[in-house]
Amino acid sequence: MRKKQLITTFVLLVALVVLSLLTRDKDTAGQMQVGDPVFTEVNPSGLSEIRLTRKAYNAETVLVNDNGVWKVKNRYGVAADPALIRKYIGLIKDAKAVHVVNHKTEDLALFQLDEKVGAVIAEFIHKDGKKARYFFGKSHFFSQKSSGRYLYVENKNSVILLDDALSYVSAQPSIWLKKYLPFHEEVASASLYSGTSIIWKTDRTHSQEPFRMAIPKASKKTPQEVKQLMMYVMQMRFMDITPADNNFTVDPKFKDLKLMFQTFDGKIYDLDFLALKGQMIRSRLKLVSSPTNTEFVSSVVNPELIKEELAEWHFLVPYAFFQIILK
Repeated sequence: MRKKQLITTFVLLVALVVLSLLTRDKDTAGQMQVGDPVFTEVNPSGLSEIRLTRKAYNAETVLVNDNGVWKVKNRYGVAADPALIRKYIGLIKDAKAVHVVNHKTEDLALFQLDEKVGAVIAEFIHKDGKKARYFFGKSHFFSQKSSGRYLYVENKNSVILLDDALSYVSAQPSIWLKKYLPFHEEVASASLYSGTSIIWKTDRTHSQEPFRMAIPKASKKTPQEVKQLMMYVMQMRFMDITPADNNFTVDPKFKDLKLMFQTFDGKIYDLDFLALKGQMIRSRLKLVSSPTNTEFVSSVVNPELIKEELAEWHFLVPYAFFQIILK
C-alpha cells in the first residue's frame, strides 16, 4: 500500500513539474538578433507625421511633414530643428541592434519601456496610412564615452539596446523647436546683466576650452561650479515658445535683467526676462549685432531674417534655471 502511494505521489509530482514548465512565463529574446536593422517598419521618405508621447509626464510632440519641411504642429506650427530631424531620420535609416535582451513582459518596466513608468512612445505615420510604434526606454551609460538606450520593438516583441543615449528623442516639444540661440561650440562668452552692470561673465578663447569666470575677478567659484553654471546657461537653447502678445505685465523684479551671449564670429544675443508664468519665465530674445560677411566670416545667417522671426515670439525658460544663474 505504501509503495502504491509513493508511485502515485511521484506521478503527480512529475505531472505538476511538466505543467509548470508548459504554463510559466518564458524568457524571450523576441524575433531580433544582434546586428539586425531596427526600424524596418518605417519608410523615412514616406512619413507624414511623427508623434512622440510620454504619458507618465503628460508630454507630447507632434511633428508634421509640410511639403518636405518638418514642423511642430502642437507649437503653432513652428519649424522643427532641422539638425534634430536629420539626426532622427538618420537613426531610422541606420540603427542596428547592438544587444538583444531576454525578457518577460513584466521586465519592460525595468527598462522604462512601459508607458506607465516613462517610456517615450514614437509613432510613425506614413502618407498611405500605415503606422509603426516603438518604445524608447532608459539610457545606459557604460563609461564617460560610451552609452546606449533601450528600445522595445513592438511587432517583434524584442528588447534591444541601441549604441547611443539619444537624449534628443523626447516628448517635450521644446526639444524639437528650431533653435535661435547658438550651439555650445559657437559661444565665446556669456554674461548676466542688471541694467548696465555685469553681475558675472564667463569667457573662453577657443571652443575646446572650458569657460572661466572673468567677472568678478575675485570669484571663488571652482572650475566645476563654473562648468555647472554654464550647463544651465546653455540649456536656455531649449526654450519653449509663445506668441509675443501683450497680455501680461512686466514683473519689476525681472526689470533690466538679461543674459547676453556672444559668439566667436561676433554675433551678440540678449535674452531679457519679463514675467513669471507658472514655473516658466516669459522672455524676449534679440539679436543685437551680427558681423558683416567677409572672406573670413562667410557663413553668417541672414540677421534681418532672424530679427523678423524673433519679433513674433516670446520664449519660456525654466524659472529653476533662472534661479541658478542668478546665484
